[in-house]
Amino acid sequence: MDMVPATSLAYELARSDIMKRQLKNPKMDKRVNKQLISMAYGQIGMIQALGVLFTYFVILG
Repeated sequence: MDMVPATSLAYELARSDIMKRQLKNPKMDKRVNKQLISMAYGQIGMIQALGVLFTYFVILG
């Protein structure tokens, strides 16, 4: 359920002046974009699904 927020927070860089910055424009500054969603669900999600299926069938076998 929290794959997209967790992935976007993982790629965020640490900043020491975070409290001094202006607020970001929600229409212009997007953290979650199409590339991030395709990476999270398309590639990483498929690898996890294949790993789960492989483990399931190995344990049953």
